[in-house]
Amino acid sequence: MCTPTTLDLWETLKLEDIFASMYIVKCDLIYKTDRQRGELQPATTKFSNGTLLFTILMIIILGPLLLFSTAAPGNSNNNVLSATISIALDGNTNIGQTNILDITATRNISQAGGTVFQDLSEKGLLQDDPKDTIQVIEMVPYADTVFLISQPSFGWTCCCPTR
Repeated sequence: MCTPTTLDLWETLKLEDIFASMYIVKCDLIYKTDRQRGELQPATTKFSNGTLLFTILMIIILGPLLLFSTAAPGNSNNNVLSATISIALDGNTNIGQTNILDITATRNISQAGGTVFQDLSEKGLLQDDPKDTIQVIEMVPYADTVFLISQPSFGWTCCCPTR
């Protein structure tokens, strides 16, 4: 503060608060002198204090209920569009990682039918999941790439080592 005063900072802030409250009272008194006692409120004041305030309050109260309810359009199922299977041997730092199988092609992605859904629920794999959220994914029976094995390793897997 750049005001020459003997008040400390806390007392100065209290004084500023008093002046701000007095200004609000002054503005309120000026507003009330325009109307006589018992005179009707203007329609705009009634509308803003009644209808708009009620609408805003209802949006604040009911908005989250509608947003997070099960009827919300954003609360829809996320269906699986693609799937990938990767199997690899991961050894210590000397060997590294060797990919054995990579399958990225799917044969069929569909919703679970009546018998499949019933079998899964009888085995206890489903809790309270709705029927339309369960999907069956069939992968192709072959890999995308050929499993390459080094010649010395291949020799150890066969009954006749190659030289």
